[in-house]
Amino acid sequence: MVEFLADRGVFGALTDIRATVERFRQGALPYEEFCRRMADAYASALAGQAQSAISATASSFVASDSRELFSFVSPLCSYLAEQNVRVIVVSGAPEEPLKQYANAIGFELGGALRLKIENGCYTGGISENCGLGGEKEAAVRRLALSREVAAAMGASTSDLPLLEAAPVGFVVLGAIHNSVPSGPNFVPFNSGIDPTALLQSVKRHLAANSRR
Repeated sequence: MVEFLADRGVFGALTDIRATVERFRQGALPYEEFCRRMADAYASALAGQAQSAISATASSFVASDSRELFSFVSPLCSYLAEQNVRVIVVSGAPEEPLKQYANAIGFELGGALRLKIENGCYTGGISENCGLGGEKEAAVRRLALSREVAAAMGASTSDLPLLEAAPVGFVVLGAIHNSVPSGPNFVPFNSGIDPTALLQSVKRHLAANSRR
């Protein structure tokens, strides 16, 4: 979303963001440090901006970006809703577009990159960064206190707290990083998987876990 914001003149740290991404791709930054730097740059660049303006821009971004979603996302969320399984997303992505996706796709937001706000404007501070393993773990603990975790899905080692909290964890392969989680109850699959094949796998594992 940062390029979308930059194109509209409300984000001045695009060069820093691109440099951080390139260093990460070259292996010069570990994943946690990458997430920390990206969050800091995002928060600093939005300091002084009105939350309402950024939220409106996020809505426009999601309207144009939704076609880039993995093809399995919508049918999977629809199936889980039919089974009365609540979909809760815990992500290191910015809260602003995630809220818009939550409304469009039908999931709850349990954790994200959340920025500090005072008098309707961003301060440059961060109140939550679920790109970091420790903060994602704290969010997962909060969620697990009030509900049973039936299954989880993630793509990086920062998702381990979420994946390990579930009886089965689906691991999306193909991300730009090399921090792919592994575990005895994890089910890896490629991001370009046929949605029907993934749904069958999810159904099979949920049914198996319900019989335990």
